[in-house]
Amino acid sequence: MADAWPDSRRLWRDRRVAVTGGAGFLGSFVVDKLRQRGTQESK
Repeated sequence: MADAWPDSRRLWRDRRVAVTGGAGFLGSFVVDKLRQRGTQESK
């Protein structure tokens, strides 16, 4: 089975990403994956 989230750490490293709805079930999953790939957290 193919990985739904391929290793794209180089692509996302040191980038800022805005995710709306990050407290919900799907949004928190997306936020966790983006953090694992090295994105910067905007506050």
